[in-house]
Amino acid sequence: MTEQRMTTLISRAPFMPLLFKKNLAKAETEIRRWLQDRGVQFSPADFAALIENISPAASQGVLSYALDFIRPLAVGMGLKIARLSDTQVEVTIPFRTKNLTENQEIDESVCPTAAIEGARNLWRRHAPLGHLEIRVLELRFKKHRRLEMSCRARMELSEPMREKVLAQLRRQRLSECENNIALFDDKDQKVAEISARLELKWTPALNSTKD
Repeated sequence: MTEQRMTTLISRAPFMPLLFKKNLAKAETEIRRWLQDRGVQFSPADFAALIENISPAASQGVLSYALDFIRPLAVGMGLKIARLSDTQVEVTIPFRTKNLTENQEIDESVCPTAAIEGARNLWRRHAPLGHLEIRVLELRFKKHRRLEMSCRARMELSEPMREKVLAQLRRQRLSECENNIALFDDKDQKVAEISARLELKWTPALNSTKD
């Protein structure tokens, strides 16, 4: 991520005091340089995770602004990344007019978008240094209940699966994986499930270490 993009993200966060913004920008630059020298990719999500202990609200803000900046489609739906760790991602789908059908429930077409946004962000969190392209090869949607309130698309990533895919990427520059995303409503009821087969294609950075 370029310094200009990070500056844009931080400047759009009104809840951060000016001094905190300056410290975040400086910290991001130094940490990113240190990690890239060691062949590790640094993303807005990683930066948000680093400041989680300092300010949870600021952390979630950086995540949301990162998604806002990268994916305009997600902005129109009001999608937000509510949680992102090494093993889990959660994207919220707001119950708002733009997302509803004439029957006053969330349009089913919004759910796959939230699921894919979450899966992409979780995989990019672990991507080796360079460019990671993620394509959807197959998508299956199963609905269990009416989507009558805000929902959360949640994906869990096991360590064995993560290491298998990353090993294939480093060896072959290409990998496919099945991703299961569950949707929960505000009452924590499972309302739908999405299965997505993704293709991950990795182009190493010029200065990255070869395996």
